[in-house]
Amino acid sequence: MRQSRHRRRCRCPDLTKCREELGYEPQVPWREGVERTVRWYRDFFAASRQPDDIGFEPPEALCGAS
Repeated sequence: MRQSRHRRRCRCPDLTKCREELGYEPQVPWREGVERTVRWYRDFFAASRQPDDIGFEPPEALCGAS
C-alpha cells in the first residue's frame, strides 16, 4: 500500500521556518530525543501500575501474574 504524500511529509518536519522566524534550533539529536521519549513513557506507565497510597493493587498482582 502506498503512503500518502502528507504522511511522508509529517515524519520528518522541515524546521526551516522555525529557524528563520523563531531562531529555533533543536537541543537534542533526533535519535536521542526518541530514546528519551520512549524511556519517559515506559517509566510513566510502569509507575502507574504500582500499588498506590490507598492500597490499590494492579490486577496482575491480585492474580499472581509476574
